[in-house]
Amino acid sequence: MAVNLSRKIVVFSKSDSVPGTPESTFSASTDAMLLFNEVNPVQVDTKIVELNPVRASFTKNKQLVGRSLHMFKPVTVLMGSGTAGVKPSMSPFLKACGLNEQSGAAAGSSYVAYTPISSGLGTSTAWVYAHDILHKVGSYVGTGVFDGKAGEGMLFNGDFKGLYSAVQTGTQPTSITYPTDRKLQIESESFNMKALGAGIVIAQSVRFDLGVQTTERPDYSSAKGFKGCLVIDRKPTLNVVAEAESNLATNDWWADIQAATDIDVTWQHGSTPGNIVVFTINDAQITKNAYADAGGIRTMGFDLMLQNTVDDADYQIRFK
Repeated sequence: MAVNLSRKIVVFSKSDSVPGTPESTFSASTDAMLLFNEVNPVQVDTKIVELNPVRASFTKNKQLVGRSLHMFKPVTVLMGSGTAGVKPSMSPFLKACGLNEQSGAAAGSSYVAYTPISSGLGTSTAWVYAHDILHKVGSYVGTGVFDGKAGEGMLFNGDFKGLYSAVQTGTQPTSITYPTDRKLQIESESFNMKALGAGIVIAQSVRFDLGVQTTERPDYSSAKGFKGCLVIDRKPTLNVVAEAESNLATNDWWADIQAATDIDVTWQHGSTPGNIVVFTINDAQITKNAYADAGGIRTMGFDLMLQNTVDDADYQIRFK
């Protein structure tokens, strides 16, 4: 019996050239993903259709095997490519979350920026080698969450669904080139959260949920009766836990809630070109704040809804 070891897993992923059409091949030198913690990022979800027979006994017939798809939940750590203007290895994940990828330059520095879009959305394909078992996740889409505590790392937790391909025996490629591990602790981020962008708060943790909503597409003419998933909406949210401010003249969050004040939130992860990621959120609305305690210090937990009067201007994630 061939033993399948949990720690021997490698994932490759790339964006689809044609959205909805899975890529056929990958490169072991350019498409490997650097994932962490989750040793089983892929599962097969098969719908079993219950049909109870009418017969002379309580004996059952086999149930109908229905729609199948691949569920893909990778975990990685936020980091850049090492070169300003070159897309990060997690690019396929971000584009599968309904984000547009655009290169540019500002202040003499090249960057790759990701912003939400509402049309022309992309898909990505992944090849997951669970030791010597190959799962191909075709044209996946879904959502993701950036989550981190001060002094730790900023994780990205993906939650995707993609087309099903028959699971195969597949020997892991040799000579794999993994992305360079450039993970950083959360420090010196200049976390700013205030109306008109004027207030540094002592943030302890941040959870940024891209809030992408998808739906399945049943289809008579597709394999497994399933054409794939489609992004149908988004509702991005931000949760921040920060120290409570005694001086209301500095931060009167209750007044901001009552007035539905526009709150700008920015922070920068990393300081070395090629491994800098800047989050910019414009005009978020605080929907809840609540007291808590952290080691004798009163904290406040903030829930913010991302909104904007300009289409698709909810936020930007810039790698530079």
